[in-house]
Amino acid sequence: MASTIYIYTGKAEGGDDSKIDVPTDIRKAIVESRVDTITSKSFKNCRLLMSVSLPLGLKVIGESAFEKCTSLKTIGIPSSVNVIHYGAFRQCTGLQTMDLPEGLTEIAAETFQHCESLRHVHISSTVLEIGRNAFWGCRQLPHVDLPHGLRRIGPGVFTTCRSLTRILIPATVVAIGSMAFSGCVVMRSVEISLGEDCSTNVGLQSIESYAFNICSNLINIAIPKNCNVASKAFRGCQHSVFDLDDNDLRERLKSRFDNLPHHKVCYQQGHADEKPIEFASFSEDDERGSDRTKDMFGLTPFHILALSSRPSVVTLQKLMEEATSVSTDGILRLDKSRATPLRYAIENYAPEALAFIRAILHAMIEKRTNGLSSKLWKSVILQEIESFGGRDTAERTQNVHKLFALLRLYERKESISLLEQALWKCRMEADGDQESQERAAKRAKLSDDDDSRQGSYLHSGAGTVILNVSPYLGSIVRTLNF
Repeated sequence: MASTIYIYTGKAEGGDDSKIDVPTDIRKAIVESRVDTITSKSFKNCRLLMSVSLPLGLKVIGESAFEKCTSLKTIGIPSSVNVIHYGAFRQCTGLQTMDLPEGLTEIAAETFQHCESLRHVHISSTVLEIGRNAFWGCRQLPHVDLPHGLRRIGPGVFTTCRSLTRILIPATVVAIGSMAFSGCVVMRSVEISLGEDCSTNVGLQSIESYAFNICSNLINIAIPKNCNVASKAFRGCQHSVFDLDDNDLRERLKSRFDNLPHHKVCYQQGHADEKPIEFASFSEDDERGSDRTKDMFGLTPFHILALSSRPSVVTLQKLMEEATSVSTDGILRLDKSRATPLRYAIENYAPEALAFIRAILHAMIEKRTNGLSSKLWKSVILQEIESFGGRDTAERTQNVHKLFALLRLYERKESISLLEQALWKCRMEADGDQESQERAAKRAKLSDDDDSRQGSYLHSGAGTVILNVSPYLGSIVRTLNF
């Protein structure tokens, strides 16, 4: 029968405390308060272990200490821990959350390798380096906030993190190791600070080979001009809309935002402080629809802002006010992947994303709602926007479709009303005399409470015409493509 609780004393029965044999069939472990070190491989292969209580005062978690504890879903690391050694939680395939304590300066190599259920990790602000393969194979990890102060991202750190959608590289990072993000196939955005000169030993200095290997959806990235980028850093990263080899892509990314100040400001939004965003005015040559409103991926500033780790509504509004040549029409534009900014915002799980989506929706349909004669219809649409939500991309997409279906319904009703009015106008002109026209005009008021409307509807012939025409109005009313 499996042991229920195991008390970890830090002492071995044979006297060699560096080798403590913990029964592999335990389900719960309590580490005594006087223990300051969990030795190497202490709980390795305890596959039934579901709960561990670690004491305040614990300082060191040894190499492979909890490796292959596959039933462990979460574990509280005390604030006193300042060292977690190599592979400490490797192949803990059930582990879902991890909060690392302040004071930890390094995430050692392979610490969370193949933690396939890990969905949330908080990296403390004191971490300076993330070691080799630290999060390799964490397939369900959607995003990670890297702390300002981090210096190095080691080789293979996020390799095959297939749910990782975006990453903001702090301005303090000087090196990204080989294969650091290799195989992050859904990742769209990597935000790198472009504000520092790498030759001054401040800012990103090097990106090693295969760092972004097979990141086939990566479109929001730029590189500092003086950064040393190894060959094959972007191997297999050529976007489907390009015919560029690795060398061409590297050089193009260094000059991506040359003469595109609005794009650059939006790309750097994640690194911006709380100062007001300032946009340079477009010159007279920057006409609507010119190439300068789109970059090499066909992205407008709106697309880039929607991809940001900090999609600010204030910046969106500022952009719409100042960037006259990319007015609200830019919100509707498709990039070379045939996606609108709304599509990227829907996929964004930053805290500000929902407010940003609401602002985009409002800008997208403002002109269309202004065309509706009913104040009630307008009010309903605006209420739907203000209450817009969604836990994931699928739910948000469904809610967008519902909103636009409602808008199309109201537009169709508006079209029918306008058609009815047009038919009455023809009837009035046929009646000829002024008095008859005035009576007809009164009947033609489009009020549901007007007792005479039904008779007017039939008398003018609107009933027959609208019955045959209305099925085609749906194809006239604009649909949403995002």
